[in-house]
Amino acid sequence: MGTEPTNTETQTPAADAGAGVKKPANSGGYKGQNYNANYNRNNQNSIPKKERFTGQHPDLTGFIFTAATTRSAQIYNFTKTDERIKTHVGSNFKPAVLQSLEEMKITLPPEPTA
Repeated sequence: MGTEPTNTETQTPAADAGAGVKKPANSGGYKGQNYNANYNRNNQNSIPKKERFTGQHPDLTGFIFTAATTRSAQIYNFTKTDERIKTHVGSNFKPAVLQSLEEMKITLPPEPTA
């Protein structure tokens, strides 16, 4: 009992030199993902959000040609917007304009006869 060496007596000098010295958890250099997450979280409100374009004419609000994630959604959006524009043009402009849109070519009005 009394003749046994204690733990401090059996340690080597190299092991004793580092004892009691606390090292930081991150020894420097790369700050890791927490740095980027905190940076983004702090700067979230500093970038103003762009107002989404909803259409120039009040009757056509929300009917705009946009890119969609799927082909079927894009086709549906195009068809819906195209029909709405044709309805608006047909009720507000001359019939030659609507005919041009429907045929997808320029239709000129007939020449007047004298």
